[in-house]
Amino acid sequence: MKRRSCAVVAVCALTVIAGNAKPTALADVTADSGAEPGLAACEKVFATTDPTGLWRQSNGPGTPPVQVETTDVGPDGAGTGTSVIEGQVIIYWDPDQVITKDGITASPCEVLYHELQHAADDGPNGLPRSELDNTCNGVKYAEWRAVAAENMFRRATGLGDRKTYNGGNVGPGSFQDCKKQEQQNNKKKAGNNAFGDPHITTTDGLIYDVQQVGEFTAYTSDNADAPKVQLRTAPVPDSQSASMVTAAAAGNNAERVAFVLDNGRLTISHGAKHEAVAVGRGSTSTLLGGVTVSATAAEAIFVGSSYTVHWPDGSELYVDESGYWGLRVSFSPSDKANGDKPRGLFGTFNGDPADDLTRPDGRVVPVNSPDDVIRSQFGDAWRISQSDSLFPYGPDQSTDTFTNRAFPVPRPPFSPAVTDQARHVCTSAGVIGDAILAACVFDVSVTGNPALADTAAQVSREQTVTAVAGEPLNAKGFGPGLSVSGAVRNDQPVTYEFTAKPGQVADIRSLCTPTGKNVRYTISSSTGSFADPIGGVDGCTDLGRVAFAGAGSYQLVITGDGQYGITWRTTPGDVHQNLNQAASNAGHVNAATRHYLAFTVTPGQTWTFTPEGTCRQVNGFQWSVVDADGALNDRGIYDGCSPMGPLSLAPGRYSVRIEAGGAAADYHFAAKHS
Repeated sequence: MKRRSCAVVAVCALTVIAGNAKPTALADVTADSGAEPGLAACEKVFATTDPTGLWRQSNGPGTPPVQVETTDVGPDGAGTGTSVIEGQVIIYWDPDQVITKDGITASPCEVLYHELQHAADDGPNGLPRSELDNTCNGVKYAEWRAVAAENMFRRATGLGDRKTYNGGNVGPGSFQDCKKQEQQNNKKKAGNNAFGDPHITTTDGLIYDVQQVGEFTAYTSDNADAPKVQLRTAPVPDSQSASMVTAAAAGNNAERVAFVLDNGRLTISHGAKHEAVAVGRGSTSTLLGGVTVSATAAEAIFVGSSYTVHWPDGSELYVDESGYWGLRVSFSPSDKANGDKPRGLFGTFNGDPADDLTRPDGRVVPVNSPDDVIRSQFGDAWRISQSDSLFPYGPDQSTDTFTNRAFPVPRPPFSPAVTDQARHVCTSAGVIGDAILAACVFDVSVTGNPALADTAAQVSREQTVTAVAGEPLNAKGFGPGLSVSGAVRNDQPVTYEFTAKPGQVADIRSLCTPTGKNVRYTISSSTGSFADPIGGVDGCTDLGRVAFAGAGSYQLVITGDGQYGITWRTTPGDVHQNLNQAASNAGHVNAATRHYLAFTVTPGQTWTFTPEGTCRQVNGFQWSVVDADGALNDRGIYDGCSPMGPLSLAPGRYSVRIEAGGAAADYHFAAKHS
């Protein structure tokens, strides 16, 4: 039985408590004998303290009945929950347990009030499951609603608000406020990045390495009103072969803004005199010419703040602060500037990576050129002059102070042990796409800093790489880390041929174009590895997990009439290992992949699998027990934060299968048998 996570402070119970129910005198809320005294006591409380009307509604005319059944829960509330079984709404509740978790202490009546909101939402007159399962801050809307009701109860009894649910913030503000802020935080559409040691991804999908030291033009155009963007790089500490972005400056004739990192401390200045800008998190400063600088809390992978500089023409610069490990910088020019010959380290913004390495004089350096040619012919060409500089300088400093044309120095290859460890760090962080994975492996190998893997993972989720510097352009290929796009007509299907390895797992995502609903795509095999084509979904739907059991030739086939865009996100593949029965099992499962933890059942055994610690439920996070053939039979699929069992299993070999759909999730659980 698959159930959502719905505990007051933990997860749902999965075991239905047996016994004959003895209803109370209430019209619509009934209880078994264990819960009856507690329910009667809470009835007296709710008679005077029912701030949202949940109790009155539950006992009102026309309201579906709610059954309360006794269950034993721990101090953290694990086992409390609400479910619907054959149309009956059931609340599992411990009338004697005071629960302490997420910074609050909840009485049994408060716990019940929380669950009454779930009962109302789960009943036939409740909200659609798709709406309740929507999340913000990793917390489902169902829990936002239940916590909101719980907080109304707490206020009515003189208590402060509950602010988190299983570690995820539920406030300040409403769920809708949270979604608006989430959309604001995710609005970045620059499609380019300077990150890591550093690596550049262009808007057109090219990735290449700079690793030079100096000050460079990342963006310029023939539009005088659009800002120019400049980057400053400096050597990574104790390295002669890798650099990092330590400053970014952008501006036009009306205003300039500079972000300078020195010894891990970021300063922001503006104007020709480089006056200091003070902008706190959640606030906005307005500068000359209508330019604004706003700050929000950085995502968990960064330190400090995330900044957005907005120009009146619509251009925006995004700067994420990474402390001693530099800045991540991206830029979104206005539509007008985008049409006036954009160029620089961030490319040409025309959808074609082939000419992204265009020099200031208009010459194009081929993208398949070696790194040293790209640095000398392209990177050096975009070094700035003192007269062009937008950066602030100290006494006796100039752009020459920050320039070292002898950098980088060629270095010997890393040992296999170093790169293997770095690759493990990068894949564990969730890096997808072979090109960005290679960049991440380099960064972590050079620095030993796993935080750079988190940055690379974020970039890999935001950016689609279609071309890699130093390699030939793949015009019609499809495969790991690559994207394809174009137009298809009803009378002319488009087919991309590719090969796959045994056990390879792909995460196939689609770009929803304005005509994407008119397009359908499938993956089929020439060698019969798939009995039937996989997919048949429209161009606005992610296909998600595709597992290739055998090596062979495959086809991505697109039909219909419209524009399409499809990406193969690389995954680390499925993980197979033995279940740890003596200690906790913990891990990180990536999007589209599965972890299988194998164990053997002997006659008469009953097994229970219980989540431990803080569990954050995300869409698609689920686990199950499968047999040696991968079959579920009647054992069911459970939410990833809900316990499984007790399960009576026939003797044989089984696996705990853990997956997170199109997301990624951490798991931590214990396995016991009796």
